[in-house]
Amino acid sequence: MSVADLRHEIKDCGHSNEHALKEVHYKVKNTNDKSDYIKCCICFNHKFDCNLENVLNKKALGDLLNLTELKLVNSEITDFPEVITQFINLVSLDLSYNKLKTLPNNCILLKKLRYLDVSHNQIRSETPKCFELGLHFIKHLNLSYNLICTFNFVPQCQRFLCYLNLSHNYFQEVPLWLFSDKCYSLKHVDLSFSCVLNRNLQKVLQKSQSYQTGILKYLETLSISNCSTTTLSLSLLKYFEEIKCLNVGNIDSNITEMGPWKKNIFPDIMFSNIFYDPEKVTELYLNNTGLALLSTDIDLLKNLKVLDISKNELTWLPETFVLLQHLEKINVSNNNLAYLPKNFNKMLSIQELYLSNNKLENVESEIKTLMSLKILDLYDNCLETMPITGNQIRTLSKCDISYNYFSIETELNYVFEDGMNALDLYRALEKDLRLNINIKYERLSVEKPKLEHENSHSPDCLSDTSDDDLSIGEHHIENNQNEDR
Repeated sequence: MSVADLRHEIKDCGHSNEHALKEVHYKVKNTNDKSDYIKCCICFNHKFDCNLENVLNKKALGDLLNLTELKLVNSEITDFPEVITQFINLVSLDLSYNKLKTLPNNCILLKKLRYLDVSHNQIRSETPKCFELGLHFIKHLNLSYNLICTFNFVPQCQRFLCYLNLSHNYFQEVPLWLFSDKCYSLKHVDLSFSCVLNRNLQKVLQKSQSYQTGILKYLETLSISNCSTTTLSLSLLKYFEEIKCLNVGNIDSNITEMGPWKKNIFPDIMFSNIFYDPEKVTELYLNNTGLALLSTDIDLLKNLKVLDISKNELTWLPETFVLLQHLEKINVSNNNLAYLPKNFNKMLSIQELYLSNNKLENVESEIKTLMSLKILDLYDNCLETMPITGNQIRTLSKCDISYNYFSIETELNYVFEDGMNALDLYRALEKDLRLNINIKYERLSVEKPKLEHENSHSPDCLSDTSDDDLSIGEHHIENNQNEDR
């Protein structure tokens, strides 16, 4: 069966939305190796008016009963298409961005299902019972962006589940079955904008700690952004022995639309109090948490590669920060830094450095030796001289150093030996960076006003431009994208 065949069947149903069909992949039955395997992927990425039952039940589509992958994304489906339960060889099913209110119990007929995505639907109150009755072998389950309040029963897929996303729902507490010794495959969990991590869990965690298997032994990635987490409740994370990636940052966008979830707040953190084994941590997200002090014991995170401490109240970084010799991506934007720590220029693994909206005055000596650096963002600081050399401009892939107290046009008014214009090259790097980060305001490619420069030694004039400030520095506009975590 070809794409043309399926489009023909759609037309036979009296509809003209064949453009909604994105692709069909299939492998014809091979009689030589006696294989009946056929892989088929149907993607409806737009509103699909055609009756799905009529199309998929056509005799000419009989081979589709052996399909293994089905995508019906953003198709405005309100009721689960019963015909899907006939595809007993389905391994992957994606019904995200629809209007489903539940999943029927006969979904358990999909006994080979491993991947299920029903995110961005309207599933209400209880988690669908089909997970309690069957669907034993699901490894990847995404229930995010629904209206689910409880998940009290133990799902049949508990033993095989590797990835679970319950974020952006209305859970009041973490489902306790997660802490059973049967969850020995679960490595990635997202509870953001959903489950509250509170001290009531301590007894459950203490009991689970005695198990030889389970989430406390194997969980590697945990996201609990916007879950009303405090410094005290954050200490519960020390029960998790294998955490490698932790996201406890906050996202501002659309919080009121997603329920009563409040920000995680911790002005200071002792890393020795929250990690069972700090050396295993490779990614840490603490953005927008009210962090006013970065603990000196951050050097315990010896293998950290990604650190996001943006949108906080930091005025300095401890000298132990430079001991993080494996750091590749650092985001300290939207803080109050006036300088970088001593020996910052020895952090030779840095590839991405985001320092926009701070109060840095001179960083040339700290940056010039970072030979691995590919992305540099110094937009809106207090720099008086060009922070990078011409050679660095040629090695960077993205860069923004605008809106400081020097003229980029003057500094880059030259041509390289190969005839390339330095200013043109920089503007291309600047454009690439701005296209690849999520911001809520329009950045300006100009020098900071001299009046602001003259008053720059006043603490009041050194404050970052907030999201509500319509100053010349940041003309804020609405953006459909969420802030990057």
